[in-house]
Amino acid sequence: MWSNGRITKAVYKMMNIGIIVQARYQSTRLPGKVLLDFYEGKTILEILIDNLANNLDIPIVVATSVEPADDQIVNLCERKGYKYFRGSENDVLSRFIGAAKEYNFTHIVRVCSDNPFMLPEGIQQLIDAAKNNPDKDYISFKVNDSPSILTHFGLWAELAKLSALEIAAKQNNKLYFEHVTNYFYKHSSEFDICWLKSTYEIAKFPEFRLTVDTQEDFDNAKFLYERMGDRISIDFIIKTIINHPNILDNMIKQIEFNSKKSFNN
Repeated sequence: MWSNGRITKAVYKMMNIGIIVQARYQSTRLPGKVLLDFYEGKTILEILIDNLANNLDIPIVVATSVEPADDQIVNLCERKGYKYFRGSENDVLSRFIGAAKEYNFTHIVRVCSDNPFMLPEGIQQLIDAAKNNPDKDYISFKVNDSPSILTHFGLWAELAKLSALEIAAKQNNKLYFEHVTNYFYKHSSEFDICWLKSTYEIAKFPEFRLTVDTQEDFDNAKFLYERMGDRISIDFIIKTIINHPNILDNMIKQIEFNSKKSFNN
């Protein structure tokens, strides 16, 4: 009979964690948003992946669709040397499962490609939590008592076991196919879930919106990024938004206009 320490070590050796970046060209509200010139000739997709790759020692795969429009994303991946996988455009859950199996991931860090301010240290927290708790099905952040994926900050990722995603895929519900992790927090009693608490000051400002869905979101994010530069600073973002009431007002309007429950990236 193994000790708990040896069991944990054995399970850890079997873990293969990878980041899967969800990206497609035909976004509902701003087509091609992840390929628009965002900062110094780079797209949001490039900035996001390069930032994660430069700060994390973990494989990264772009999961896009088989639709012809997404050839542009594949071309960028091939030019930049990014790993990629092509699957269903609308069944994003099956796309993630396919990508995980293609690259032999047992655990997946899900990242949305419209989040240029994604925090690598937040992803590292997810990875560390998974290594320390290998039996957890789903690990994410709670921000203001809500799963971080349901907020407008666009700063945090989420981590799930491949086996847990396969359980969600068995449900006959289009909502769970389009929104990869929705089934976990709507049926939390069925899974072993670990919620992490964010300590960032920005959580005190629910009127801030940093995720990019519309042209207005894109312009706001571009304004912030151009003043901040490559090194993401939450303190700088907070101060800049507060000092530019027009940006804050625009963010509030976009929060009222957009609903994460109704659209998919």
